[in-house]
Parts: sequence; structure tokens; C-alpha cells
Amino acid sequence: MRLRPFYLDDVGWASPLAERVLTHLDTGYGAAIARWAAAPSVDGYAIDDIHGPLGFILVSTLGLMGAGQTRILEVLALVVHPAHRRRGVGRSLLARAVQDAKRDAGVREIRLEVAADNVVARHLFAQAGFTVDRENDGNFAGGQRVMRLGWRPARPAPSSWNL
Repeated sequence: MRLRPFYLDDVGWASPLAERVLTHLDTGYGAAIARWAAAPSVDGYAIDDIHGPLGFILVSTLGLMGAGQTRILEVLALVVHPAHRRRGVGRSLLARAVQDAKRDAGVREIRLEVAADNVVARHLFAQAGFTVDRENDGNFAGGQRVMRLGWRPARPAPSSWNL
């Protein structure tokens, strides 16, 4: 597996993958990935191997907050091809986003939304040091309850992640 920056050209495979994987939450994720990837405030990573792309993460800087000009980051999408789940792809992508935030003293927190019934993803996020900020933050268009999670530098990722 090779972890690398997400490039605008990656939208060609990432948009259909997101549409396929996230369609139970809402339609239109493919178009959203294209918009997000083109935004200057969005960074990301992809993982691929000799067979092709395995997954990606896109993270947006929400802006500067407070006198110290700290930033809040939001995970817009963390998508892993169904055939490659439970092989460390999502964990590697999330670990890289957390690693970047730890290196940047200006990052105050990372936020994300997850479907409350997505136990596997919630476990992954908890292992990375994310905690529940809001149990019920509305519903996805597909009806799933939204949970808002947050990571703050005071809660580093476990040392077993070798960041």
C-alpha cells in the first residue's frame, strides 16, 4: 500500500467510489467529492496499491478561531473500497490526518460526522482519540442519526499507531 497526497485527478475514481459507498447516507456524494477536492481549503490523502485505489480522506480547514488564530479541521469524507475494508486502509488515512494536525500547533480540533449505526467506523475513530461531541446532530438524508465526533491535541492517537 502506498499513502500519497490526494490529487484533483483522483476525483475520476474517488467520486464514483464515494457515490457507491455512501449512497445509503445520501445521494450526491460523487458531486460533493469533486467540489471539495477543487476547494483551496481542502487537503487529502489516497491509498493505492498495484491493483488501483483503495481509499481516500478529504479534510477541510474551517477557518481561524479566536485570538490565537487556531484552526478547526473537518473530515469531509473517509472512504474505503468495500473489498479493502478491515485491512488498515481507513486507519492509515485517519492516522495521517491526525499526524498532520499534531504537527501543526495551530490546529485546535478535528471534527467529523458519522452515522450512529456505523459501529465499525465509530470504533476506528475512538481508537484514534475522537470523542463524542453530540450524540444526535440530526439525520443524514437516508435517515441515519448523525453523531458529531471531535479530536483535540490533548487526546493524542494511541502510541500503538506509531505516529
